[in-house]
Amino acid sequence: QKALDFLASTNCNLEHVNINGDTALTLACQCKNEELALAILKSSACNSGQANERGETALILACKNGWEKVVPIILQDPFCNPAFVGPARNTALYEALGVACTDESKGEILAFQVLERPDCNLGNGGHYYQTPLSLACCMKLESIALKLLDFPSCNPGCVYHGQDILDIKLSGGTDPATALYDAIDTGLEKVALEFLEHPSCNPYQVFGTEEENVTP
Repeated sequence: QKALDFLASTNCNLEHVNINGDTALTLACQCKNEELALAILKSSACNSGQANERGETALILACKNGWEKVVPIILQDPFCNPAFVGPARNTALYEALGVACTDESKGEILAFQVLERPDCNLGNGGHYYQTPLSLACCMKLESIALKLLDFPSCNPGCVYHGQDILDIKLSGGTDPATALYDAIDTGLEKVALEFLEHPSCNPYQVFGTEEENVTP
């Protein structure tokens, strides 16, 4: 409440950045205080594009928190950069998909909110280089996977090094894989057929050990 009261003060400087690179908005997001974050965003002086020393922006944190009301407001800020990549290769879209691990409906809503921005980042996804497209396929999020395929920057032929990501056991284990492989393995037939129409898709890509020689 004290913070909310201070916001009404004429001396409140929402553009101030502390020694850790945090603003009032990123701190509110870190503290998971949604009411305070919404109040800060009402000010035209708010800069949502600032990243702290951990590589976290307000958008990344809001997606991670699962804040459906906050995310679209941040995305309207001209300083917002939905393509920003943190040190852990995490993006706003990746964090939104991560929410779907525990709440599929909320994760889908957040992902579609981020995807409203044509400049969102489709090429990065976490420590193990899994793309948002591959992650959506592994999680059987068909609507999101099809939406991603509509983006000109989407590359379903991108090979990542499959790992146990966000508590999801990937079919490829520690072997290379592509989104097409994941789509087939999880039974997303409609998505797999869309992949085959994409110019960057390689259905002859080989995965696994030399003995296995697995292809999609």
